[in-house]
Amino acid sequence: MSCSNPFRILALLPVTLYAATVCAQPPLHSSQPSQIDRYVGQNVPDIWDESQPIERFLTAVAKRSRLKLEYLHWNFDAPRNDNLGAPVLGVAAPLTPFEIFDNLNGGALAGFGIVPGANNLGMEDTSGIRGTLEVDVN
Repeated sequence: MSCSNPFRILALLPVTLYAATVCAQPPLHSSQPSQIDRYVGQNVPDIWDESQPIERFLTAVAKRSRLKLEYLHWNFDAPRNDNLGAPVLGVAAPLTPFEIFDNLNGGALAGFGIVPGANNLGMEDTSGIRGTLEVDVN
């Protein structure tokens, strides 16, 4: 049977009383939202002002730019077993495991590596989307 520490209870008592008094106070702000009286054409400036140079530039760029989305569907039945990575110096067949050395640690053996091939991907009925954003800034 364990006995609780009486000093811990005495230390938690002021914290509990303080929390109870803070929660019992009314909120600082009223619960009704303040009404915003802002209409276009009043003395308050608009967020987007066409007379400023940066807004004119961005508007012109947006008018000359375009976004093109294309749906793509690939179906490679039997891809060749080519490397998907760059050639590795000194490795004749990177599709089989080869030793990797750590040059920062005196050339110690760090493990084994392999460059994946294309026939492990499974490229039958592969869907995708290609997006092109053309921005004309001239």
